[in-house]
Amino acid sequence: MGRKLRELTENEVTFTFELEPDETPFEGNVLASGDDEADREQEAWTRDELDRGNVAAWCVAIVRVTWKEYGACDVLGGCSYRSERELWADLAGTMKSEALDRLNETVRSHAQTLLSLVDS
Repeated sequence: MGRKLRELTENEVTFTFELEPDETPFEGNVLASGDDEADREQEAWTRDELDRGNVAAWCVAIVRVTWKEYGACDVLGGCSYRSERELWADLAGTMKSEALDRLNETVRSHAQTLLSLVDS
């Protein structure tokens, strides 16, 4: 009888959180509400915040998860927030879950591959 592989939990892994500047132009992308005036105001705010050094104003959010030599990540571009704290308060839970799901898929796949080498 075979043993079932359990999934890793948040308590067993290490998460890291990163922000990188988004290379996609924010003009025309930051709000795109269809309200030209609101879009221009949001673009002006984004430009001012980026000039002040607020990377969260237009960025790519990255959550990496590792367990032993295995790793996975979840990446979301086009993020625009007042602060890094606000961004992670909004996105961390979902992105951690996605990254952990990907890590578990990788570990499961590798385990199945390795089990094919075991003599029965």
